[in-house]
Amino acid sequence: MIMELEEMKSIWGELSGKVENQEKIKKEELMKMTRVRYKKKIGKIALAEVLGSVICFAFAIYWIVKFPDLKNPVNQVMMIFNILLVIILPVFSLKSIWQLNQLDLGISHPSEVVNKFIRDKKRFWIVQKAGLFLSCILLITILPPLAELGGNPSVMTEPWFWWAYVLFGFLFFVFFTRMVIGHYKGTLKKSEDILRELD
Repeated sequence: MIMELEEMKSIWGELSGKVENQEKIKKEELMKMTRVRYKKKIGKIALAEVLGSVICFAFAIYWIVKFPDLKNPVNQVMMIFNILLVIILPVFSLKSIWQLNQLDLGISHPSEVVNKFIRDKKRFWIVQKAGLFLSCILLITILPPLAELGGNPSVMTEPWFWWAYVLFGFLFFVFFTRMVIGHYKGTLKKSEDILRELD
């Protein structure tokens, strides 16, 4: 009888160990799948930000090369401002998306992971909003230097130029911005939902 009890205890211990091991494997698999899904979602935003940053850096290089051709001191100041803008903004933007991408899902309790994501997301949106505001300023301040580089600074005094620029330039900017922001919001919402599934 004592032998049977000992045997049953041993079998029970083995079974408990197997069940715990299976639960651990399931949890690890779930974490792995969640990490892949999360990275895939954030990767979509990261790709757009990297492409945008490459374009900004290309403009910065082009404007630096063309800078000696500017003779008007006011245009030189505006060009320096714009060059700094298209270098600094992408750096902050890439840093904010990098923070979202580096979120460690296994470091703490799932609710803490979600809270960390929400904090990083807020930082990301602050950078994006600042970028939008400064981009509007860039759309105006880049015109005089570009007009001088194009050899036609008098175009700035033409009313038709401003009508065309406002109608096409700003409308395109607003449409494109709304589309990008909508895409980012949807992607970040799905990313948060993925993280909440861990709870």
